[in-house]
Amino acid sequence: MILSYLFPLFLFGAAMALLASHRRAWMKVQQEWPGAEELDFRRRQYRRRMQTTGMLAVTAFAVSFGEHLPKLTDSQLAIVFYWMAVLGLVAWTILLAMVDIWATRAHYGRIARRCLDDQTVLLAKMAHKMREINKPDDDMQ
Repeated sequence: MILSYLFPLFLFGAAMALLASHRRAWMKVQQEWPGAEELDFRRRQYRRRMQTTGMLAVTAFAVSFGEHLPKLTDSQLAIVFYWMAVLGLVAWTILLAMVDIWATRAHYGRIARRCLDDQTVLLAKMAHKMREINKPDDDMQ
């Protein structure tokens, strides 16, 4: 019986720790004053993560409450609908987490492509300068 309380308690504790972590990360971003594009990404990321983590905390309460639901009602249909709603909440939370993963990968993928483009331009400039330096002077011949 005690194990049935440990999972929701662990889930709620993890959600509270994550909420605090997201809040600290957002405060740090605001102090750093990143560019407009980065700030927009971080703002949307903060919203997604706070919503997902908040839903995780709600899921913890829902699982804990669901343990007592058979004592509160005799309706099997109500219990089935309740757990279907909890399952829907979990599915929505997973979907939001997957969207966050995708958005983060896309954002940092764009940054990596820009860095590679910049690197290509710099290497071309460097190769041009090296050819200028190593080019024999026509005046000396």
